[in-house]
Amino acid sequence: MSRETTIIILGFLVAVLPFSGFPESWRTVFLALAGIGLVVFGFMMRAEVLSRGAKKDGRQPFAENGHGQGGAEIRTPGYEHHNEEKIG
Repeated sequence: MSRETTIIILGFLVAVLPFSGFPESWRTVFLALAGIGLVVFGFMMRAEVLSRGAKKDGRQPFAENGHGQGGAEIRTPGYEHHNEEKIG
């Protein structure tokens, strides 16, 4: 079972357990275990994302336009207002 599926199941348990017919002491234990499980899997997923983000290969998916590119600057058409004389 994947970590994402486990988190979904634990979240569902947290939502459903208060309405179940278990005694109060059992519900408390189940909710505590589900909460601990969510925290553990959350930290595991966060560590995985951070470790993937730390590996940079120097390539950037986006580049800025115009400045410092070595080519001619590209101008996009803008809205320029011209004062025209009215006849009449």
